[in-house]
Parts: sequence; structure tokens; C-alpha cells
Amino acid sequence: MNRVFLTGNLTRQPELKLTPSGVKVCNLGLASNERWTDQETGEQRESVTFVDCEAWNRTAESIFEYFKKGDPILIEGTLRFDAWTTDTGENRNRLKIRINRWEFMRQRLDDNNKKVAEASQNEQF
Repeated sequence: MNRVFLTGNLTRQPELKLTPSGVKVCNLGLASNERWTDQETGEQRESVTFVDCEAWNRTAESIFEYFKKGDPILIEGTLRFDAWTTDTGENRNRLKIRINRWEFMRQRLDDNNKKVAEASQNEQF
């Protein structure tokens, strides 16, 4: 089973692009924090993991429309492995999450501080 649930904040503005065949794809970065108490010192500790994510089709459109840098989000998706060769011949790779479903983590307000209808997006692949 390949299923990932993650909460975090967007590290950059979502970017919406079209593939050569006209399919919409949205790329974004997510910072997910983990907090715990150190057993020896009793101090609060924190670790941040940065994750690249992508969404396709209607999911891409809705994330691009509703989210901006810094916004919290809950995502569900699948883990993907990308491998490629750069123009200089170097082999590169990365793990990323393909978002299938998302939810707001707090109420959204418009420019007049009025509540905007909350939505979540589901997309089956």
C-alpha cells in the first residue's frame, strides 16, 4: 500500500502549469513539523521535513485557487520517485507526494474578513 497523510504549511506559492497535452499540474512545497519532548532533558524539540508535492487536474486547480505561501493544509496522496539526467549528464532523483485529496486546516477569510465556503477536493486516479 502506498498512502501518505501529511499536514504542514506551504513553503512557496503554488505554481500551476500545463503539460504539452493540456493537463493542469500544480507544484508546491510543504514543510511538516514534528514536535516532541526530549526524554533526558525534558526540553521541547522540533524537526522540520520539507517535501515536494504535485497535484493534477481539478485538484491542481483548486489548490492553486485556495492556497498561498504559508497556508496550512492536510494532504493525502501517494509517494512517487522521480529520476532524471540533467543537461550536464548528472543523474538526479527525488521523492515527492502526488496529492489525491486535500483539506483546509483552518477557516479561510476573504479580503473583508468574511468566511469563505470551505471545500476539500478528492480526485481518483
